[in-house]
Amino acid sequence: MRTQQIWMRTTGPHLRCFERYFREVFLTRYRLTDSSLKDLRTFIDSVLVIDPSLVTSAVQTLAMNTLSAYQNGVAVKWNDAELAVYLVYIFGEINKCEATSTMNQILAHRFSSAGGGKGRAAFCETPAVIDKDKRKLTDYSEFALTAHGQMLYILVQSRISEYPHHTVTLQFFETTTRYTDFFKVRKECIMPTLHAMVDQRFVFRPYRLPRDYDEYFIRGLHNQDSSVRARVFYLFHRFIKELRNEISPDVVASLLDSIRDLLAIQVDLPELDSPETQDLLTEAIKSPGIFDSQIYLFETAGILNSLFFKDPTRSETLLKSIVKPLMGELPGHLQAAKASNDVTAILKIHHIVMALGNVAKGFPDLPSPLPEGYILPPLEVFREIGQAILVCLEQLNVVKGVRDAVRPVGS
Repeated sequence: MRTQQIWMRTTGPHLRCFERYFREVFLTRYRLTDSSLKDLRTFIDSVLVIDPSLVTSAVQTLAMNTLSAYQNGVAVKWNDAELAVYLVYIFGEINKCEATSTMNQILAHRFSSAGGGKGRAAFCETPAVIDKDKRKLTDYSEFALTAHGQMLYILVQSRISEYPHHTVTLQFFETTTRYTDFFKVRKECIMPTLHAMVDQRFVFRPYRLPRDYDEYFIRGLHNQDSSVRARVFYLFHRFIKELRNEISPDVVASLLDSIRDLLAIQVDLPELDSPETQDLLTEAIKSPGIFDSQIYLFETAGILNSLFFKDPTRSETLLKSIVKPLMGELPGHLQAAKASNDVTAILKIHHIVMALGNVAKGFPDLPSPLPEGYILPPLEVFREIGQAILVCLEQLNVVKGVRDAVRPVGS
């Protein structure tokens, strides 16, 4: 009934009613819960079937107004900020629903600027067809942005990533990582997003909720909350991997320096439910804790290092600065593992082998056959890595966890 009442009006009051319903139903006192987000999507999908234009207009208007207000210095409640960023996040799905809708096909001319295409075409109004051999040479910054492109542009430019609340900043990272093709259209938005991810500055929290432990927090990779930090490890990796060809080598060294402190291997030993029947090492490998997410940072370090392919000397220097500290730990851990079968030492060796393998994974595969003039990566450093891993395997070949860690590295 509520959906029908909203649909009955198709002008300005119509949109305002729709937006007001968002606020009344889905903005709870503390946060948008998973349940309320599911209800929000159900409601949007219901209206989408009846009137796609209503949904796209209302979602865009509410998100853009909130982000613009924040950009202009207007005080915005944190749950309003979270909802605005979330609406940008789901806007791509809404466009996909429109594209497959029979009603949308009939009324397609009404929504031509909304986007809904694939790749870069979802974010800028490109010509109908661009020859495949001309796509790499096309300057997409010349094309006007679609509705979704405009939303993502103001999302970055509004500096909403600096909002002093974990859920807002995390939703920002989820959204920007989901739509990496947008950054190929507006490359000037790449560095602000990366800076938000690697920023180590404390952000002042002007209020304190009962669950907050302090008045300051660090957004992104260095967030004090381990669950947030772990998620951003993955999102940062995905963002770098998708946009590696758009990142200037001039900023690679500073990006690596900003994550260097996060490359110290962390070992977490789980509490066993049944110590008599469970093996501590096996359970620790199954549930590695923060290392399960930290492993993405090592591959990211390899990806960033590979961008120096035109400068082999600098690439080798940076690669050594990443892997040498890890390899330097191995002799001590091997000695402890062989002397007393120390579980922590064996687990540390397992993690280091995995980390070294993922650094190498970040480099592109060598083409076969090698083209003339191809610049090889720092093979000597990789030989040292391989030798260190072989020593671990030789001395701990009876430990299944170590054998399993070496296997993907060898392949």
